Amino acid sequence: MCRIASFLVEAVQCLRERVAAQIEDPRLRELWLKNMLEKVVVGIDKSERMIRLALTNVAMFGFPMTKLHLANSLARNGDDAKLADSLSGKVKLILTNPPFGACFQGNDLVKYKIATSWCRRFPGRLDSEVLFMERYFDWLAPGGHLVAIVPDSILTNQGVFEDLRRSLADKVELCTVVSLPTVTFGVAGTTTKTSVLHLRKRNRGSNKSRSTAFAICQDIGFEVTTRANQRIKVVHGTGDLPEILDEIAAAPARSSAVKWLENATEFERWDAQHHASLSVEIEQRLSLKNEFDLRVADVAELVDERADPRRWGTKDFNYIEISDIDLQTCVVYSNAIEVAATPSRAGKLVRAGDVLVSTVRPERGTVGVVGTHHDGSVCTTGLAVLRPKGIDALTLAFLLKTEFVITQLMRNNVGIAYPAISESCLLDVLLPVRREGLPQLQRQANEIAAAEERLYHMRSQFSAAIDDAGAAWRAAAATPNSKPRPVSQTTYRRQSRKAGFDSRDLEIFQHAAVHKGLRSSSTDRAKAKSRMFPVRKKRLTAKNSWELNLQLLVGYPFPLL
Repeated sequence: MCRIASFLVEAVQCLRERVAAQIEDPRLRELWLKNMLEKVVVGIDKSERMIRLALTNVAMFGFPMTKLHLANSLARNGDDAKLADSLSGKVKLILTNPPFGACFQGNDLVKYKIATSWCRRFPGRLDSEVLFMERYFDWLAPGGHLVAIVPDSILTNQGVFEDLRRSLADKVELCTVVSLPTVTFGVAGTTTKTSVLHLRKRNRGSNKSRSTAFAICQDIGFEVTTRANQRIKVVHGTGDLPEILDEIAAAPARSSAVKWLENATEFERWDAQHHASLSVEIEQRLSLKNEFDLRVADVAELVDERADPRRWGTKDFNYIEISDIDLQTCVVYSNAIEVAATPSRAGKLVRAGDVLVSTVRPERGTVGVVGTHHDGSVCTTGLAVLRPKGIDALTLAFLLKTEFVITQLMRNNVGIAYPAISESCLLDVLLPVRREGLPQLQRQANEIAAAEERLYHMRSQFSAAIDDAGAAWRAAAATPNSKPRPVSQTTYRRQSRKAGFDSRDLEIFQHAAVHKGLRSSSTDRAKAKSRMFPVRKKRLTAKNSWELNLQLLVGYPFPLL
C-alpha cells in the first residue's frame, strides 16, 4: 500500500523544510527527523519488492531507517491482521494510492462491515478499493484526515459503492474532491478515471458540517507518449493542480476553478465531474424555471421494449449498433445478423421515428433517428430509446447533439474505464429551444426527412445498378473475345471445385485459371502457343519469352517482336 514510499518521502521532506525554517539547531532538527521516522511515519505493503524499493527510496533522500512493514493491510486474521488492527483509531493522516481492481470474496469479506451491516444486499465479491476505504476509516483517529487517490467508482457508482458512501456520510466530513484526467496514470498503462479524495473523520458527538471543495483538473502538467514500445512522461508545465490548491487554501473567498458546496455527504454522488463541471452561466440557466422551457420529458418518453430475436423463428434480423449511427446526419443504419449469432446486447425493439441516444461516451453526441426501413429492428442496450411526442424526431435528435445538452449529460457520467450515463437522466435534460420555436424547426426537419427518403431510394437504385454492372462484367469475363479451349476450361473448373472455390468466383477467375494452367509446363506452353498464335510463329527465346507470358496472362494475341 505504501508502494515505493513516494508519498511518505514527499511528506517528510516538506515537513523537514518547515522545521528547518523554524529550528536553527541542527541537532534538534535531526532529533525531530529521527522521531518522525521511528515513531510517527508508518508504511505497509504486502509486496517484498515494493518494500525493498521503498527502503531504497528513503535512503536516497538521506533519511535513516523508517517503519516499513511487509504485511497485507486488508487481512482480518493472522499476524498481518494484528499489525493492521494495532493502528485502529490512532492514525492522524493517511496518504495513499491504493491498488485498484483486485477482487475478494468468501471468508475474506466476513469481518468487513461493507459486506455485512453496511450493505443492503450481501455482495458475492468486492473490489479492493472498497475494502481499503473501510480499513482507512477504521485506522483514522477522531479528527484524522485521509487523502487518497481513488477510482471514480468510489464516488459515483451505485450498488455497494453507494452503500459505502451512505454508511460513511454521517461519520466523515467530505473536505475536497479533485477530478484527475485519464492520462494521470498513463505511464502505468491505464486510463482509469481517478480523483483525489480528502476526508476527515468526525470527532465523537460532532455533527457540524463544513463546505466541500470540488474541482476538475484538466491539465495534469504532462502527457504520455509511446517511444519504442515504452510509455514516456513528457512534462510541459505545472498543470492546474497548483492553482486549484491555492484556491482551496484560500477557502471560498475567491474561487474560479473550485466550487464550494454545503452538506456534500448527503448527495448521491461525491464526484467533482457531477458537481463542478457546469459553468456558472449554465448552472444559472438550469436553475431558472420558465414556462416556455422544454425538457426531454415534455416531448418524449423513454421506452424499453425488450425483444429476443432467437424466439422469432426467423433466420436473421436487423441489428443496430452504436457505430451504425451517422454522427453528422443522425441517419441510422443496420446490419442483417443471423439469429444464431445474436449479440448478447441485442435486446431492444425499435420503431420508425424513435430517437436513439448512445449512453456510452456521451461526449461524442451519438444520436440517430430510426427510419421507416428499420422499423422493427433490434438495437443494442447501449442505446437509449426515446419516442417523441409533440416534436419531430429529427428536431429532437439534433437538439440532443448540441453542446448545451452534452454538457448536461457529461456531468452524469459513471464508470472508470468506459464512461456511461444512466438512461433516466435523459428525461431531466433541458433543451435549448423555446416552445414557439418548434414549428419552424419541424418544417425544416420535414424537408430534410423528405430529402433523406429520396436519397435512400437513390442509393437503393444505385446499389442495384452496381449489382447489375457486376453481373454484366462477370458474364463478359466468362466469354472473352479470345476463348480458351473448352477442354481446358472443363479441366480447370473441376480442379477449382475440388479446391473449394465458390462457383461465382469461377466465373470471374476462370479465364485467368486457364492461363495459369497453360503456363504449368513447357509442353503445355508450346501447345498453347501453337493453338492461340498460329499465324506468326517465332522461336521462343529469352528475349521474347516475357511477351508470350504477357499474352498468356491477358488472353490477347499481341504480336511478338
